[in-house]
Amino acid sequence: MNTDITYIKAVELLEKASSSEGFLASAQNISNYKRVWARDGVICGLAALASGDDNLIATFKKTLETLAINQHSNGTIPSNVITDGNNSEVSYGGLAGRVDAVTWFIIGICQYAYYKKDASFVEK
Repeated sequence: MNTDITYIKAVELLEKASSSEGFLASAQNISNYKRVWARDGVICGLAALASGDDNLIATFKKTLETLAINQHSNGTIPSNVITDGNNSEVSYGGLAGRVDAVTWFIIGICQYAYYKKDASFVEK
């Protein structure tokens, strides 16, 4: 497969995985993956930054904002969030929680702010 075609297909996949709340874990209609997941959303967001595509970068910002808005009062970042417009369902993992969500979130926030040259995004 031609590298140019591979790149185009990758960007198309990111576009299909985009939603008004951020990047979904899958572009396919699979219920558990029609959510904004911290890990998957940030990985897609890093690809969006590498692409330089303004729409995909805006979706990355929305991913980070969706996670931040649903941060638990104890500081935990959700592993995933699903919204249907009126209601949100938020998961922080099982009884022990998920440790990778916070790490991915920090990576995402810092990389987005660095790309945009916007330190206030980190502070927010």
